[in-house]
Amino acid sequence: MLADRRGTTWRFRVMECELADLKATAKLARGSLNDAYVAALLGGLRRYHERHGVDIEDLSMVMPVSMRKSDDPMGGNKFAGAYFAAPIGVEDPVERIAVLRGIVLTLRVEPAPGHAVPGSRRC
Repeated sequence: MLADRRGTTWRFRVMECELADLKATAKLARGSLNDAYVAALLGGLRRYHERHGVDIEDLSMVMPVSMRKSDDPMGGNKFAGAYFAAPIGVEDPVERIAVLRGIVLTLRVEPAPGHAVPGSRRC
């Protein structure tokens, strides 16, 4: 639905979530706070699509993924932009966080994101 939007009128809504709740849910799913945040956004987008009668299972997205390893020297960041199919169709928030966490962990060991993805950056 977001790809074919036309017009000049946009409406924005706010989705609120307490930080403590987000942290607790991330911990329950064995994910990071960032995983929980992105999963919450995906949940909101899923509900948006449902409200408009559109079923969606995956949403293509790009997300920065940390490529740092435990033996990297101190200082600076190391991340790459990773393009993947996000699990927007997973209704249960804990399950959605867990699925997203699995995707992110897989991307971190993938050799391509740190080398071949345009926009990958080392700071």
